[in-house]
Amino acid sequence: MVNEDKELSNADYRQLFNVSQRTATRDLTGLVQTGWVRQIGVKRGTRYTVAQ
Repeated sequence: MVNEDKELSNADYRQLFNVSQRTATRDLTGLVQTGWVRQIGVKRGTRYTVAQ
């Protein structure tokens, strides 16, 4: 999904996987909860990166 040291926004995820905003949010939240992805920021400025 995301290379190390790269960040991805919800919009980037939606475009990359051609999904709705709701699906992207659900997917990214799940990845954060499982520890695969780290969330950086909040609200509209939120970015995601591979957890280390």
